[in-house]
Amino acid sequence: MIAKSYLAVPVAGVALAVAGCGSSSSSTSAAKPSAPAPSAAASTVAATPASSGSGAMMSADTGAMIRVLAPTGGTTIHGNAVPLDVSITHFKVACQFAGTPNQMGVGHYHVMLDGSLVNMFCAPRAAISLQNVKPGAHTLEVLAAENDHTDDMKSAQKVSFTYAPTKALPAIAAAQLGSPSIKILSPAPGSTVHGGFDLSVQPTNFKFSCALYGKPDVAGYGHWHINVDSTSKGMMGMGTMMGMSCARTFHVSLAGIKPGRHTFYAILEDNQHAPTPHAQASVTVNVS
Repeated sequence: MIAKSYLAVPVAGVALAVAGCGSSSSSTSAAKPSAPAPSAAASTVAATPASSGSGAMMSADTGAMIRVLAPTGGTTIHGNAVPLDVSITHFKVACQFAGTPNQMGVGHYHVMLDGSLVNMFCAPRAAISLQNVKPGAHTLEVLAAENDHTDDMKSAQKVSFTYAPTKALPAIAAAQLGSPSIKILSPAPGSTVHGGFDLSVQPTNFKFSCALYGKPDVAGYGHWHINVDSTSKGMMGMGTMMGMSCARTFHVSLAGIKPGRHTFYAILEDNQHAPTPHAQASVTVNVS
């Protein structure tokens, strides 16, 4: 996603770890580096190497090797979510470091639906909502990313599926709610935090929706990003994004954050992860 290059040394034998990134949970769990990857025998893999950007785009080189175990190519989905099962080896998946300085061979993975970013993930399994998605042919893409969200284009795997819902979800329509804003309720400015803390927010004239991640924009709906110390590094400020949330509380991991004063930002985002103008808040705390 971010056009700059890093050379990451592969971490041999490190498989996909289980964590809470990309789920509808309000917090992000710590990854467990030694968690085993799913067996290759679990499914016939129909995914093929792919690139989510132009051939001229530079990318990270994480050494990650990705297999999409489910869905298999050509699968027909009759429900309203795509069950995703991913294996990643030669790469340490650790969402708790997202938004902090890059470490060689460490990061998370991104999931794209029809070329649009859904979310960052660390768990080997996820369910990708098909809310506001039209029936027909669609494509999922999975690719490794560094802590600053630079994609490893060489790791990318694509798999196609057909959405033929037995009963489609009612479409979420635009809501005219007035000028949106966001307020940080906790922690208090100047407080001291250690290990991690809950960042709680209150939106006004804005509705959070996990189901709309990566979907076409719907007025009045979206989610929020959590950044540390900057809102402008990397593409659309995602270089320092620690995570995204559709809940009112996000658990911030302080792994990778040096002791001292740090500013954490809450930014309202549309479904395509573009910041909402003049809709952010910040709090400065002491990290011990």
